[in-house]
Amino acid sequence: MKQVSEACRAPVHFEQREAGRCNVSVQGKELARQVGTLNELDYFGESVLCGGGGLRNATVTVQSNAAEVLALSRPHFDKLIEEGVVTQEMVASVVEENQRRREMTFETSVLSKDEC
Repeated sequence: MKQVSEACRAPVHFEQREAGRCNVSVQGKELARQVGTLNELDYFGESVLCGGGGLRNATVTVQSNAAEVLALSRPHFDKLIEEGVVTQEMVASVVEENQRRREMTFETSVLSKDEC
């Protein structure tokens, strides 16, 4: 298993998975919990684009033999929005998914604390 942690640490990147399969886990007080799976064309790192301050919320670990990841910096993402390549509907969808994932991360951390 290989963690895609270097890309996740970069505060200006939004990742889109091109191929492969990855697990998403959140570190609790004592144990890491798997909270999701990423498949082809799924993305991660959206919290950077949604005002997350560049903090990593989860760990993405490659589960297949390999995974191809495309990185998009914040300035390039903004340019795609300006040019209309990325629509406001797409941005709204990313914001909504970010909120859903934040709630899931919070619930997972609360569960971990309750178990201790």
